[in-house]
Amino acid sequence: PDSILVDKIVKDIVNKLNCGTSSANLEGLVGIERRMQKVLSLFQDEIPDFPKLGIWGMGGTGKTTLAEAIFHHVLNGFQSYFFLANVREYEERGKLFKLRQKFLSAILEDENLCISTSRIGSGFLKNRLSRKNILVVCDDVSKLSQLEFLFGGNNRLGPGSRVIVTTRDKQVLIQYGIDLIYEMEELDEDESIQLFSQHAFKSNNPMDYHQLKLSQMVLSFANGNPLAIKVIGSSLCGKTKSYQESEVKKLKQVPNPHIKKLLKWSFDGLECEEKEMFLDIACFFKGKDRDIVTWIMDSCYGFAYSRIENLIDKSLISVSQNQIAIHDLLQQMGWNIVCNESPLMLEKRSRLWIPEDSYDVLTKNNGTEMLRGIVLDMSKLEKLELEPIAFMKMQKLRFLKFYHSCGKILLFKGLLSFPNELRYLYWEGYPLRSLPTKFDLRYLVELDMRYSNVKQLWEGK
Repeated sequence: PDSILVDKIVKDIVNKLNCGTSSANLEGLVGIERRMQKVLSLFQDEIPDFPKLGIWGMGGTGKTTLAEAIFHHVLNGFQSYFFLANVREYEERGKLFKLRQKFLSAILEDENLCISTSRIGSGFLKNRLSRKNILVVCDDVSKLSQLEFLFGGNNRLGPGSRVIVTTRDKQVLIQYGIDLIYEMEELDEDESIQLFSQHAFKSNNPMDYHQLKLSQMVLSFANGNPLAIKVIGSSLCGKTKSYQESEVKKLKQVPNPHIKKLLKWSFDGLECEEKEMFLDIACFFKGKDRDIVTWIMDSCYGFAYSRIENLIDKSLISVSQNQIAIHDLLQQMGWNIVCNESPLMLEKRSRLWIPEDSYDVLTKNNGTEMLRGIVLDMSKLEKLELEPIAFMKMQKLRFLKFYHSCGKILLFKGLLSFPNELRYLYWEGYPLRSLPTKFDLRYLVELDMRYSNVKQLWEGK
């Protein structure tokens, strides 16, 4: 019938017009245009005919926003295009099949398309896909299997097609054969202040001293993460000055639930030993030499080098000049996970790094086998007198570090033993002349007792 034919013609023309005039709307997207142009220059200078692009980074850095901007900027000229949002979430809800059905129906312009199998096996369907020039974004991919399920392999699409994948796990991109990988950059200081001001004060810049001070407080721990800056800024908008300052101080100790949930997903996907290593790094080894950290971790968990590589690939840590680095928000998340192990009983947590907490447990001699590590900075504390049995209940302790402690930690009655599980022992100004005779050093990999009175560490080997 003519009426149906007219509808189809109009729909086809509207699609073509939309494709020809589409462009990215970057209004209010701070820093995205600069990053988009950088990615586009990679296409032109390095791989002009790029088949696949990966955008990789930690949660909240703007991977999806950047992918959307590139998608709308380059879709002109493609026969079909589709944005596959929240791929990981679709799989977790058991709806990845429906997402693929929706994607293929749109790409092939076939509302009645039906795929009854778990794989794209039809030769006719493969042939239809291979003949189409397609642009597709797969957003928030967490596994290679998700891409294989959606496309039935990475060679199904026609010549000139483009695939953009965003993920927190670099290995997904490498396994899928993506060579062009853009690592999301954090916002610089000017961009961070502009973004925070837009959401907190509805302006592009702080208007007075209070707003500038508040901006600096937030940026000191948001550390260039766009999501954190937007969420915190929005939560402060329209509030009194007193409320704003109080809330920002609280956020340094208690992370925003939305930010916490977003970041914790990467942690939840780790293997058990990788989780433990991440928490050790968050609590004890930020800024330390990678080789030394690998050496110590290897004595605790084994296969430390590859596991640290996995943490890097999943955007949970990074390495700069061979030093382990971790974003402040991710470190805060790690701290929060440990605190939630036992909110009220410090001695039942696995790690202690807050000076007052470590001091409290040590003075009360109530440490337990739950403890894996203790760090105590004595710079802001008075003297600490330890009993000979101070470490007797901490048989699983692996890391022990006392610093700024010269003359401040006293052992008037001596020390019976250190935990035999110790791998790392650092004690500035250790006051005794020798290590306890009952201390078994079989697991120890690093011993640092600078400025101490030790004359003999041990007898024999």
